[in-house]
Amino acid sequence: MDINNSTCMMFSIVIPVYNRDQTLLKCLDSVLNQSCIDWEIIIVNDGSTDLSRAICDKMASIDSRIRVFHCEHRGVSVSRNFGMSHARGEWITFLDSDDYLLPDALSLCSSMITSSADLICFSAETNQGNAFCKLHNSTSFSSEIKLVIFVSQHFRKLEAVLDSVFAGNSEAVFKDFGM
Repeated sequence: MDINNSTCMMFSIVIPVYNRDQTLLKCLDSVLNQSCIDWEIIIVNDGSTDLSRAICDKMASIDSRIRVFHCEHRGVSVSRNFGMSHARGEWITFLDSDDYLLPDALSLCSSMITSSADLICFSAETNQGNAFCKLHNSTSFSSEIKLVIFVSQHFRKLEAVLDSVFAGNSEAVFKDFGM
């Protein structure tokens, strides 16, 4: 499928992969089935020794919006940074290879984007069907880099990241988001 041949699209979805052949197809299918089609997937295969490599290559051969990079095992942080350095989208998000998106996740984020937004925090609770999407404007971000963060049960890790981005003031950010 060749829906978007442009060099820039709305979303770059970075997916680090390490030995996730049992969950990878569900993850990738969840992006392929998004109602918003203005995205690219950057898969960074971090030295998988299972069938993940073959799955990545097969999916990339099916859809030109999927790019795969095979690397030696260096860890998830290195893989995310590597993927981010190859992103062409205006907005960047990370999706773990054992997670998936609901069909309207990117459309919901897209509808929330304004020209002044630097950060979108998005969370979905699939067991309740509830979702929220909020914006945060910050002068701390470069105007050239925008992030979409899908918040999961690990939001304390995200809080530590935001602490560094917002110079130790993530508590105020999370308060804004009702967390």
